[in-house]
Amino acid sequence: LFGRDETTRPFDDEGRLEGLDSIYLTVYLKGRLRGCMGGTVASGAAFDEELRRLARAALTDARFETDGDAVGADDVAVSVSLLFDELVIGACTPEEVVRYFRHGHQALMAYGGESVGLLLPFVASMYNLDALGFAREVLVKAGLSEPPFYWCRLDSVTWLADASGVR
Repeated sequence: LFGRDETTRPFDDEGRLEGLDSIYLTVYLKGRLRGCMGGTVASGAAFDEELRRLARAALTDARFETDGDAVGADDVAVSVSLLFDELVIGACTPEEVVRYFRHGHQALMAYGGESVGLLLPFVASMYNLDALGFAREVLVKAGLSEPPFYWCRLDSVTWLADASGVR
């Protein structure tokens, strides 16, 4: 973003990523969502390279507008979410699926035909969504309006890095 060299050490404990399904990286500029990209980890791809690829893609995410204002390092926040332990739930309604995921702790995916939508658990708190509202927003993201709706959930851990540190 600023044309500087990286200042962090490379991730060197690939064994800790066993069971990893996918990675999602979200960039915020001045508190506003700039972009989010993610997906399954390519076979044999290094974790650091995947993060670089996702960060570059998030910064050019056309789904989100930029205001064109100058941005300083303290204006940037990045979250990295790791998804693992996928559980296929199968076909059910949004009212039924709420029994099968831990709201605010697990990612939820809906799919049907060629359509897929996934929301990370922190989206629920960002937009003040209860479990049913969260499930319905997953359907909106997937572009699904008619059943059957197929679902899966994934365990998730997220780190946020900003000017205050990493948590």
